[in-house]
Amino acid sequence: MNKQSIIISIMLLSIFSFFACKKSKDIELSEDNLTICDNNSNCENIFTLFSDVDSNFQYQSLGNFKVFTARTTYNTSQTNLFILAPKIGNSFSLNNNDIKSGRVKIQYISPSGLPVGFLPVGGDIKGKNLLPEKGLDQSKWIIEAKIFLAADAKTKGDQKIKDTLYLKQYFYPNFVFN
Repeated sequence: MNKQSIIISIMLLSIFSFFACKKSKDIELSEDNLTICDNNSNCENIFTLFSDVDSNFQYQSLGNFKVFTARTTYNTSQTNLFILAPKIGNSFSLNNNDIKSGRVKIQYISPSGLPVGFLPVGGDIKGKNLLPEKGLDQSKWIIEAKIFLAADAKTKGDQKIKDTLYLKQYFYPNFVFN
């Protein structure tokens, strides 16, 4: 192979690699069969840009994620689901490995103040910006999540799947640019 053939081959590989990396699969999500908020509760679905959630479930500014928060508040308890999605892009998908690696966090606050020992251990989450032509502060996301929960081995003694959390709902920004 001569020098010119090698250069042409490298250029073609570079071009194909560039387009392969830029290619994003289009996530399809229907807007039907949304989950409903129980009549005895208050639900809030919001997202924050360039954020993170620490081990104490506190928001951290200047993080590496777009954090989607689904909060359900009852009279004496609250559940907070945090989904740490890529901070850039108009759609995303998280799989079992992403969930196991901590990209999903769940916090139960009971009347006694003691945590309920369930952890996200798998599942599938898809999200899509339904208004990508608008600014992020005017966007409307739909998230569909199926998350497997297991008993926390520290409090329950095992990690067998005990429950499945299903959510399909709209999320709105909790910030304003304009």
